[in-house]
Amino acid sequence: MYFHTVRCLDYSSESPARDLFIPSDEFVVRLGSGEHDVNLVRNRAYTPLANVRNPLGSLIDGKRPFLLEASVMDRRLMVAIDGELLFDPYDYDDPGVGRGPGDRPIALGVRDGGWTVEDLRIYRDVHYTSMLANTPRRPFGVDAPYQLGRDEYFVLGDNSPVSNDSRFWSFSPVVPGSLLLGKPFLVHLPGHVVPLQVFGRSLYWVPDPREIRYIR
Repeated sequence: MYFHTVRCLDYSSESPARDLFIPSDEFVVRLGSGEHDVNLVRNRAYTPLANVRNPLGSLIDGKRPFLLEASVMDRRLMVAIDGELLFDPYDYDDPGVGRGPGDRPIALGVRDGGWTVEDLRIYRDVHYTSMLANTPRRPFGVDAPYQLGRDEYFVLGDNSPVSNDSRFWSFSPVVPGSLLLGKPFLVHLPGHVVPLQVFGRSLYWVPDPREIRYIR
């Protein structure tokens, strides 16, 4: 899910966005006028951010419209102005207990001022793009349809921002039906992060037994 707005004429805003897969989580992003004045509140608790940069103050001084985008997808929060991230993507694997599912899923607000919102869009679907791990590629099946033959399959990963799937295979995006040897019978994701020093890495994703479930 992501939404974007344009033509904001005041500097302070709050943008709650509820995770589509974990409806008990709530995020509030507060933007001020300072270069590093960005705060993230997750389930009413302030959360540290990395590489914060906020161009909002200079945009307001120039009184020009701008594009605001926010997304909460695959347990990752991102917020950008005019295509530039306000902080490094915030990943989380510990769903918390927030407000009930009956609350507003998205809200915008301003303190001590006003703004105009135009062309508000909200997307609630799996979004496959031409980017792999934030790197532009020349994908199959994104900019134009890809024609499959008989008993051919175009494979897409569920974690679309980082899935190296049929979109990005350089030789061919096709998986012949003869290579499909069985069918999945359980789901082991989402996992959780475990501190473990192996091969120079200190963090690893491992299956979470509490999340494993059978496919019926």
